[in-house]
Amino acid sequence: MPSVPTKDIIDLNNAGLDTMPKRILVIDDNHEGQPFYEALRGFEAEVEMAHNPIAAYPKLWRTNYDILVARVGLDPAKQEEMLKVLWQARRSNSKTEIIMVTDFCSQELAQHAQELEVAFCLKADTEASLLEKILLGLALRYRRLPADGIADNGMERALDGFPG
Repeated sequence: MPSVPTKDIIDLNNAGLDTMPKRILVIDDNHEGQPFYEALRGFEAEVEMAHNPIAAYPKLWRTNYDILVARVGLDPAKQEEMLKVLWQARRSNSKTEIIMVTDFCSQELAQHAQELEVAFCLKADTEASLLEKILLGLALRYRRLPADGIADNGMERALDGFPG
């Protein structure tokens, strides 16, 4: 009986397969000290912000994002607008990983998340260590600091609006 080859495990941090930083779009109008944004600081990524769903549309038309992080609030009207943006993102690029961040996931929102094939639906107060594991699971690489220990790849500027 022939042996079945096992799938090799690849260390995505060292494989050199994808040398471009991941592109991430964060859509959030309530970004006061959220742990997710702090977790993003440690990774090689090009992060763009949209401070509401409407501001996200032109960004989605111009750029294919690897990861889309959407803060879905409790207000039904805002929630509906965010879901429209997420459906647009899904239609534009089926490979985009979507992460929904919410304070409360209703049955209806959970159904939308399933239909959108959301990678993760997280509570807004998810611990930073879990967020870090999720980002590693989505093949983000840790940022490598230069000898002086100061990284400047533009991400700090992108996250300047966040307290931290």
